[in-house]
Amino acid sequence: MDASYITIPGTCDKLYPHTTVQLGRFDTVQWIVMYGWYSYGGNRDICGWYLINKSAPNMIKPLSRPDLDDIVLITR
Repeated sequence: MDASYITIPGTCDKLYPHTTVQLGRFDTVQWIVMYGWYSYGGNRDICGWYLINKSAPNMIKPLSRPDLDDIVLITR
């Protein structure tokens, strides 16, 4: 896997770090796609793809397959 982007399954759309997305289940929240080391939920640091809440940067969530399927808006 090339860590410079992640492809949305079933599409040709690629997400790059710092791309802004909106997930269908979060009506008004925009997320910034990131790749690298991060910590969430009090767990040890892990390396991978994750999302940062654009209006509340301390809110971090791992990027999961259901998240990729739930993307409704991509802003580059």
